[in-house]
Amino acid sequence: MKTITPTRVPAYCSALLLIFLHAGPASAATDIAPAESTDPAELPNVVPSKLENADSAFAKLDVGKKGYLTRTDTQVLSGFEQPFQTHDKNHDGKLTPDEFMRSWETYTGIPSKPENFQRTK
Repeated sequence: MKTITPTRVPAYCSALLLIFLHAGPASAATDIAPAESTDPAELPNVVPSKLENADSAFAKLDVGKKGYLTRTDTQVLSGFEQPFQTHDKNHDGKLTPDEFMRSWETYTGIPSKPENFQRTK
């Protein structure tokens, strides 16, 4: 069995080895991205699909976790202006979870099940 001596290692391999040894495995670990959350409430700037349920859509849109949605929060939904206006019953410019559920139903055309909408509980 042959051992590799430093004189037999090509120069570029020596340079890479020195870079790795200098950087160390600890700095290499910092380059790894943290695990992404699967909680819809922690996914900012994600536009919900019309196929999603109202609870998931509300969580994605309520980035600040305020418990209500404003017109600004829902502006990423093309065509949502009319359902927003129709279901904002007290005309305060905010949709409560219950108001949003009804708006989402109008917007998507898919009936929502209130018992499955976690934000109203």
